Amino acid sequence: ILLTVICYGTMAPKTSTIPPPECPAHGAEWPRATKNVKQKKLKLTREQPNVDELIEKHETKIASLRAALQDDERFVQGGVDRVPYDDLWLLRFILSNSKAKDAEKAARQTLEYRERNTDLLAKCAAGEEHPLHARMSKMSISEIYPMPTEAQEPVQLIRAGKSNIKKLMDVHTKDEVVEWMNYQKEQTFLRCDEATRSSRRLVKMVTVVDMHSQKFSDNDKRFYQALGKASKDSELFYPQLLEITVGINVPSYMSLLWPIAKAVMPKKALAKFRICSAKDTVTQSAALCPFATNVFQPETLVEFLGGSAPSTEVLGPVDRPRVPYDVALP
Repeated sequence: ILLTVICYGTMAPKTSTIPPPECPAHGAEWPRATKNVKQKKLKLTREQPNVDELIEKHETKIASLRAALQDDERFVQGGVDRVPYDDLWLLRFILSNSKAKDAEKAARQTLEYRERNTDLLAKCAAGEEHPLHARMSKMSISEIYPMPTEAQEPVQLIRAGKSNIKKLMDVHTKDEVVEWMNYQKEQTFLRCDEATRSSRRLVKMVTVVDMHSQKFSDNDKRFYQALGKASKDSELFYPQLLEITVGINVPSYMSLLWPIAKAVMPKKALAKFRICSAKDTVTQSAALCPFATNVFQPETLVEFLGGSAPSTEVLGPVDRPRVPYDVALP
């Protein structure tokens, strides 16, 4: 698995004059950092291109896709306030699909998905959690963190090593778990879309998987099947949503999980998975993790990942134990 991470301070948009956020000055500001610690450089640079320039560049393709969808009343109605079916919405499908017919097919399937889940998505737009969130988050410790990255990207934090996915899959169906995961994607999409429209940069989400304390026996094939289905749904219904998934505090057996992931996860999602070099952000400084120190400030990175920001009720304290199988559920 490639050991690569990202640095927003080296983002250099080729077509945009919008300056990217700068990286923090140095690693000594981080909790538990030694006096002379040096912040590691990241091995991957990327861009947040100007969406107005992208829309202009793909003007002909956008017009063609808009014309092709005129026979769909759902598209003609224009969507809803939080998710308008405008040029930016169409742009995402064009950027994610090289062929016009594939972009049209994906857009039509997304229109069908959004109509089928109208009531549920309306709850999300109103700021409500998924109806099963309180129950599921007791077993799978996952949440959209209140603080974004320095580039205003929403961050999904997953404490895989503290979760009990066997219990989750024993008490919930695959479809229920997939729906909950898709709901979280809708939450991050709304935040990305809002940040994109205000900054005019193409803002995507970041997923951070904290694997501290995770054992190989904690894994469950049923959960990976649900995760694979949700990832495929995300690629289809939320094009241009995921920027990168980063594993932190990764255990030594990670190579054993890779064949399982390859069997169920879409290739595009796997291509965006990276591993941070930090092995224990609970006892060591986050300055050892180039991803953490270049994407966050100490006050915006949660404590169990080496920052000084407070955790949440769902994510729990730094030393929270793994969820027991007999956990009390609401």
